[in-house]
Amino acid sequence: VRGTMVVVHYETEEMVGDAEPDAVPGTDPAADPAAESGAESQAAPGTDAVSTDPAGTDPASGVFAGGLWLATDGDEMLPVDTSGIDVDEIMSGQEFAGELRLAPDVQQAVQRRIDAEGALPVAGAVAAAGAANAPVVLSGQLAAAKAKKKLKAQWHSAYVVFVKDYETTTNRVKKIVQRTSAYWKHQSGGYIKGIKIKAVKSISAWGYECEVNVLWALAAKKLGKTAKFFQKNGRHLIVFSNPYWDCGAAGLGTVGSSMHMGGLTWIDLSWGNDVAWSIAAHEIGHNLGLGHSQSRVCGNVKAPTGKIDTGVRWKRGGGEQTLQPVSPCTDVEYADAWSVMGAAYKAPPAVNISQKDALGVLTASSLRTVTSKGGAVQEFTILPAAKNSGMRGLKIKGGASGTLYVEYRNGLGQDTYVGPKPDDPFSGLVFAGRGLLNTGVRVLKSYPTAKQYSRGKWHKARYIRSTVLMARGTVTDGDEHFPADLYTGQMHGLQPGATLAPHKASARVTVISSTASQARVRVEYLGFKPGVKSIAIAVSGAPVAGKTLKAKGSGDWATTYGAMPSKVRQSFQWYRNGKAIRGATKSSYKTTAADAGAALKVLVKPSATGYVTGKGSVSPSVTVEPSAYTDVLFGHSAYTEIAFMKSEGIVPSRAFSPKAIVDHEYLARILWNASAARAGFVAPATSPYADVKTSHPAYKQIAFAYEQGLFVGSQKGGKRSFKAQAPVTRAELARALFVLTGHDDTYAPLSPSPYTDVTAGGSLTYKAVSWMYEAGVYKGAVKNGKRAFLSSLKVDRTLLAKFMYRADAALI
Repeated sequence: VRGTMVVVHYETEEMVGDAEPDAVPGTDPAADPAAESGAESQAAPGTDAVSTDPAGTDPASGVFAGGLWLATDGDEMLPVDTSGIDVDEIMSGQEFAGELRLAPDVQQAVQRRIDAEGALPVAGAVAAAGAANAPVVLSGQLAAAKAKKKLKAQWHSAYVVFVKDYETTTNRVKKIVQRTSAYWKHQSGGYIKGIKIKAVKSISAWGYECEVNVLWALAAKKLGKTAKFFQKNGRHLIVFSNPYWDCGAAGLGTVGSSMHMGGLTWIDLSWGNDVAWSIAAHEIGHNLGLGHSQSRVCGNVKAPTGKIDTGVRWKRGGGEQTLQPVSPCTDVEYADAWSVMGAAYKAPPAVNISQKDALGVLTASSLRTVTSKGGAVQEFTILPAAKNSGMRGLKIKGGASGTLYVEYRNGLGQDTYVGPKPDDPFSGLVFAGRGLLNTGVRVLKSYPTAKQYSRGKWHKARYIRSTVLMARGTVTDGDEHFPADLYTGQMHGLQPGATLAPHKASARVTVISSTASQARVRVEYLGFKPGVKSIAIAVSGAPVAGKTLKAKGSGDWATTYGAMPSKVRQSFQWYRNGKAIRGATKSSYKTTAADAGAALKVLVKPSATGYVTGKGSVSPSVTVEPSAYTDVLFGHSAYTEIAFMKSEGIVPSRAFSPKAIVDHEYLARILWNASAARAGFVAPATSPYADVKTSHPAYKQIAFAYEQGLFVGSQKGGKRSFKAQAPVTRAELARALFVLTGHDDTYAPLSPSPYTDVTAGGSLTYKAVSWMYEAGVYKGAVKNGKRAFLSSLKVDRTLLAKFMYRADAALI
């Protein structure tokens, strides 16, 4: 046998929440006699919801039930036992080719026909199996699920068939389909452009109004199609019947493996036109891949901060597995009254935000993803879920609570005929067996997959369910008090001031305020509040570049809710002019030249296992003062001496180049800047040095050094040379400083010499070296107990600064 797999979901009477026959404005009951017939029946209040049953007959009602079915190429719909098929994923539309094994009772029925009629073709045996409405065992090949394609806008088509009776007309069923088309066009955000009616046919099926597999087969045959035809390209087979007895179900739909697949639906018209519209929208939702919208009930919890959620586990319900909460919580089928995939009312409410997200029809501007990266406490404004644009929901990710969805229902727009007026959240209509429905903010969880059984394994299947998390409550209408929902006792919307904390409470939602047009919501992760602990920057003295800044805190951190963890860690990040400084992640930070003139601040964040860090606290900013030179920061071994060179105007440049060797020309410039005698100096017309022309850029300074006796140069061949680029020795620098500080040949040097490498004598150079020791400018280098001056060593700029600073200090 060959055919196509079909996943069917069975509906119970509990799906219908509104059995009143009133027409919705925009329809014309006079043009549709069936709208005035009053042929509606009441839902049985208090009945437990029935989950998807194994393929075959629902033993309680004898009605075609949900599960896996095979639509054969010969127009038969057969309930399936897939134990002989091995496949990773089972979904509607997968092709099957293999053998069909009949159950023993079916084999006997076939044998009786053979005995009476002779040999039967395979089709006859398949037909006998279909008539038996019992599971058949398949063994063979099931094609792999097709790869998902990027969702694009597409037209769908409807092939409508209704069972003839004196009430049902072509006009009646067309209106229901047209309203369903408009509904899904808006709810899909235009991804479904509409559902075009391709054909409307009627069939005679007296006595089979509730036998959905028979109705689908007859309808497909009437249209000249097979069930397989309705498993692709957005084609929907929509069958209506108006039975005079209780079918035990309000509708039925195959579960699509993609939004544009199509599928088969059946709608019970006995509930009336308006409710039938809701049922049709619901069953088309199954064709798109949606499962039911449920409500989680956890005992007699009165407050949303109580236990309104638990963890989930895979639980078998008939021929499939779904994620279900663990005790004491249960998910009640259809009990999300604000969702089209929940109970059916006079008009279908908007698809809830979690199921829209799973369908892929939301944009980034309509659903905001919230993570703890935005902080432990965040606030958002959301628009009503029934609107067709704007930000209408939150997707809260992270933490042990799992992904949460948040939406707002105001009872307007598509929700007008479901909920109360927005200015009176407790004025809702009393529905059949349901109680009062109140508006407000809702928190949901999404479960987009189920599991089907095959060859001893459970394989995933697309089935997009949702569960709303609410507490039980009571609403007041005048002097009367009602359970918020007579079926579950739950409130259907959170009011301003209410907080809901799901399983493990790693995140929670608080309603700040709500109006007819929007709601303000606070999202809190279990973590630390921003601020609270004050942070300051401590520094010794002025905050000069090169100094170390330290983060100092006062006060204690505080959590968003719950107890303070026993162990709290702190992280640090330093910022320069608002930008994070790479690698600056400790409690202290040593400033650099890049920080000069910049505003620095530090961000401190607390953290603990199981807690969200949050935004932490930021210190006031501190502006870092520039150091004396860009290449000499505070903390340099000779910072004070080098800074003296800047403050006295001796080296006015931005950079100092502390390791550069001092040459004769540089020393001349330095001596000029340091000497008060330069005032009024006029350079001679003839250079005192043979190797320095009067046009030399430093001629004035060089001539000044000569005339002041600071530097006399060297003589060779009767000519005096300056050797501008020659390095300065310690002996030359000692003589220059000796003279610069006002000393001359009358100075009485030490004897004997304080240095082992300098012989005592009467030369000016020795007197200068002796003065250096005696004045504390330079005590020499001690090695092996001996003190040396090292007269011929080159002088770098750092040593120059040290000598000049000490020489100046010696004069004070």
